Amino acid sequence: MRLARWAAAAVLFAPLLSGCGALGADGDPEFGAPQEVGASGRKSPGNAPRELVNPAETIASSEEVRAPVFGEFFRYGSGLKIQVEAPERFTPSAWIERRPGVPVRLRVTVRNGTEELWNPSQLHVRLASGFAPAEPIFDYDHDVVARPEERVPHGEAVTFFVGYWVPDTERVSLEVDPGHGYQTTVVTTR
Repeated sequence: MRLARWAAAAVLFAPLLSGCGALGADGDPEFGAPQEVGASGRKSPGNAPRELVNPAETIASSEEVRAPVFGEFFRYGSGLKIQVEAPERFTPSAWIERRPGVPVRLRVTVRNGTEELWNPSQLHVRLASGFAPAEPIFDYDHDVVARPEERVPHGEAVTFFVGYWVPDTERVSLEVDPGHGYQTTVVTTR
């Protein structure tokens, strides 16, 4: 049993421990103190090695590295900030085919702090419930989509909902992959 817990924790936290995660504290008053995720996660062009970050520069000695939790913003090295709110139950439209589990949606906000126009077509999110993939719900009547379609200019934000059929509402984690060479970040409950 103990080995199974360690294996599950290793799977959930592997992206963070492989060089993409560290706590940030720029204190953006609009979004709280985001977590730094990926100053080293951005791939360099060509065959150049990825840029490495000195942990002493990004983490105060009293802080520990941890996965982002629902409701907190986390930040990638380019300035892209993402927040995923905790799952909430919702009632899908009548035309949605019912599946096993509870229908939930998660509010996702992406703030473009990069110097470029951000293209959300690269964003992919996947929800796991009890360590098993959850089936997505696409309900345009309730603004539950896979990702937004509009490009986001520098300094602006977009908010949208993603939905899933969740068999185990107590054990939920969401993988966020913003594309552009960044590693996947896992957002969990506390």
